[in-house]
Amino acid sequence: MKRKFLYGLQVVLLILMPGCGEKLYLEQASIVLVLGLDKEQDTYKIFHSNPVFNRQAEEKVDITTATGSTLRETTTLINNMTTGKVVGGKLQNILIGKRLLRKQNAFPLLDVLFRDPKNETNARVIVVDGPVQDVMYADTQDKGMLGTVIRDIVESSSKNGTTVLTRLLQFHRQIFDKRITPHLSEMTMKNDEITVTGTALLDRQGKYATSLNNKESTLLLLLQGDTKQSVPLMLHQKPGDQEEISINIDNSSVKVSTDFQKGRFVFDIGIQVEASVTERKFPIDWKKETPRTESLLQKQVKKECENLVKKIQQHQLDPIGLGIYAKSHRYAEWKRVEKEWGKALSKAKITISPEVKIKNYGVSM
Repeated sequence: MKRKFLYGLQVVLLILMPGCGEKLYLEQASIVLVLGLDKEQDTYKIFHSNPVFNRQAEEKVDITTATGSTLRETTTLINNMTTGKVVGGKLQNILIGKRLLRKQNAFPLLDVLFRDPKNETNARVIVVDGPVQDVMYADTQDKGMLGTVIRDIVESSSKNGTTVLTRLLQFHRQIFDKRITPHLSEMTMKNDEITVTGTALLDRQGKYATSLNNKESTLLLLLQGDTKQSVPLMLHQKPGDQEEISINIDNSSVKVSTDFQKGRFVFDIGIQVEASVTERKFPIDWKKETPRTESLLQKQVKKECENLVKKIQQHQLDPIGLGIYAKSHRYAEWKRVEKEWGKALSKAKITISPEVKIKNYGVSM
């Protein structure tokens, strides 16, 4: 009897439970998949790219643009130009022009995205080398909708280790975390194709500082310990020659030791790499030459990583996140320089200690 009463009570509660008070049909919505931000003289130029669900429409993607002083203002203007309500809950990509980032921090423009809980904070944040308009109006009919194409290109490049993958929520952390500087995917239009060119590095103020090419981006991921998947890397048998050898980094681990000596931080970055050989352009007897080849590869990895570290120090940046180790292990010294960590890191002594082990040579020896 008691069980029947509980079942009856549940049915009554379900009947009385209110449903969705506001309905929004796809035909009445403007679902933004790509948001573009660029600078045009003294105003901001904002782009929205959204799919069109109306069966009678010939174009299946609608791109609208407006200029204004804030993202909120331009969104209101775009609302007045679209046939449906602008919805940001499916946002996949945020494109920011490099010319905008050279002048200012673009993060305050994105504040509106964090104010509304319906907005998507997993969108990929990407720097565009050149006018954002060129990417927004790129012809992607043979590949799919613009939002999906950009998403897939960045995801693929990230898996291949040729760029970083930074989402909006991660960008928020990088902006406000004093122990690290922001690093974003970078793309451009090349031969009418959307192409990922590497990684854009921002300074502590959120402005554009410099860029890393695809190979330097791979090394950055290696130093960050962020090579979760197999990452390709091309090296030379001897420095300066054409005898190249390509490897896949199958497994890697990074261990950072931190110290403070003679008024500056000292970091020793130990890297252990397990690699597979994918290509060689010179004859070699692997059974006899493996130890020597591993030694040469270690020297080359060390040299390439040290060059990257010098470039980062020159611009007073820390995309590696060495500030995390400094604060954890040498808090007193870190506290004195936290407001100028980039400057302190530029004076730090950083050594790279790689260990490369070739585990696989492919089918052919």
